[in-house]
Amino acid sequence: MEKKERDDTKKRILKTAIRLFAEYGYAGTSTRMIATEAGVNLSAISFHYNGKEGLYQETLRYLGERVGDYYNLMYEKVNRDFDEHTMTKEKAFAYIEEIIDLQLQAAFSRNNRYTVHMVWQEDRGPEGDQPLANILFTEVESVMAQLLKFLAPGLNLEEAFIISRHVNGSIISFGEHQHLVSPFISKKTGSETVREWIPKMIKNDCLMIVHGVVEGASYVCSDDRIEIR
Repeated sequence: MEKKERDDTKKRILKTAIRLFAEYGYAGTSTRMIATEAGVNLSAISFHYNGKEGLYQETLRYLGERVGDYYNLMYEKVNRDFDEHTMTKEKAFAYIEEIIDLQLQAAFSRNNRYTVHMVWQEDRGPEGDQPLANILFTEVESVMAQLLKFLAPGLNLEEAFIISRHVNGSIISFGEHQHLVSPFISKKTGSETVREWIPKMIKNDCLMIVHGVVEGASYVCSDDRIEIR
């Protein structure tokens, strides 16, 4: 029973810390706030996590594992098709759409709201690795860039990554700051959650970008502007 109580206390501290770090950031969250919200003594945080920074790093590790598992099946399918030389244009388009759907689910699902907020807060915490941003951006963008290069061989690697960042970054950043659009949503058609049509509109825009690139748009740079032809 004593071990179960310790485990329950440790889990309660972690879940409380995730919520408070996501809302207030590392600097704005104190161990006293966490202890009060979790209903534990301050000493319990030191005992289980060796203080505030140790607890913060554990929240990132915990969320990073969950986010990594979320994308693993998609990574496995893409890598298998590339490794076995079975990738086709139809599959590549389908994988890109799957990535966009996964990112929209990550950004807009209420179950993921603390994880997405932590991506934004991660850059404001103690110096060190940024596992959530690495998974939600770098790893996902790398896979999409690889697929874009397959669909449009004329793209160079930098162009593929920029397009991938444009697509994925717009989705995740929208999820981080959904409240910015709330003043423009009619109270008659809006609700406390983001309306279903907003993710659909974002998905449509992202797919238009992908199809525009694949169907032959080329980027011509000059000193002061970029033209699409």
